[in-house]
Amino acid sequence: ALDREVERRDLGHILAAEMMLTSLFLSLVRSQNDSAVGAVAIGEARLIDQFNELIERYFRQGWKVKDYADVLGVSITQLRSACTDSTGKSPMKLVHDRLITEAKRQLIFSDMTMEEISFWLGMSSAAYFTRFFKKETGQPPSEFRIVSRARREHEG
Repeated sequence: ALDREVERRDLGHILAAEMMLTSLFLSLVRSQNDSAVGAVAIGEARLIDQFNELIERYFRQGWKVKDYADVLGVSITQLRSACTDSTGKSPMKLVHDRLITEAKRQLIFSDMTMEEISFWLGMSSAAYFTRFFKKETGQPPSEFRIVSRARREHEG
């Protein structure tokens, strides 16, 4: 289109060509800026995906945030920043969420005792598991089990 405009000899063809060039230049500048911002977002998204994969593999191992960051090859600060930017949660909160999800699954669908669940999740004792679960969910695991199973029976 720019080539055709330059070839034309109509009134305003130079102004039209300049406007097209300006528009093209602006598009290039914007795409460069968007690419830089996009590259950061893509990098963070990739980091979060890798972090989630590690959580899936090691959430029962009692890893610290530093352990995850070391395996990912980033600093704790970089991991924390990526997590909070992408999810609004800290890295440890994401690990805790995964532990709670698995704890709930075991409480509803298994007959394991609190002690068995706590050790299966990599926790040191049933008392610690109970405190952790109550802090994260607002109710003790035994109460959660009773209420959830009753709800399941009522719905099923």
